[in-house]
Amino acid sequence: MSGDIYLSGQYQKVMGTGMISIMWKIIHSIMERPFRKMRFARIIELGAGNGEHLPLVRSGYETYYATDLRLAPLKKLTGIPNVQIAKIDIEKINFPDKHFDRTIVSCVLAHVANPIRAISEIHRVAEPGGFITIYLPCEPGILLRFTRKLTTIPKNKKLGIDDPYIHHFQEHRNYYSSLNHYIKAEFKQDKIKTTYYPFPFLSWNFNLFKIYQIKLNSTKEN
Repeated sequence: MSGDIYLSGQYQKVMGTGMISIMWKIIHSIMERPFRKMRFARIIELGAGNGEHLPLVRSGYETYYATDLRLAPLKKLTGIPNVQIAKIDIEKINFPDKHFDRTIVSCVLAHVANPIRAISEIHRVAEPGGFITIYLPCEPGILLRFTRKLTTIPKNKKLGIDDPYIHHFQEHRNYYSSLNHYIKAEFKQDKIKTTYYPFPFLSWNFNLFKIYQIKLNSTKEN
């Protein structure tokens, strides 16, 4: 990621406290719903941020890799059994092909410079027959923009950011429509289940985010 709002720790102050923090816990819990009582050999979380997802993981695992471009916020996970932290660029994941039987992609695809390459890398390191969970904000949908005006924008201003929109537009460079197309194109041979939240019966424009649960075809080559 780029932008001093993230590097300075301002992001955690905005997203990691208060009602917004509660909302994020709900999102991470939704991502885990299909995996109760399942067990995996190797899980990788790409864009682990401040380690918010790990406490809500429902499945068992032999090794869990919490990865991001910034390692400092993940240091608190050091010493947790079977958990490793690593500095990983999602556009060039330094693991072998077909290495992970579960991949978790938190709020990262909206930020990357080359989303097509990032999605291809996610696919490359995923094991045939494995699972990929992707969180995608419905950017720049009407409901998301309205909710942001009531939540993160005022909070940023209270923390001294005069024009939070500059930082927002700098960081959220990829929008829902293009990312949705890239994901469906990359995983066209796989089983994809998607759900909008909070209104599954409405279009993306009137939702906050979308969760993709992808089950890779076990018989094909990536």
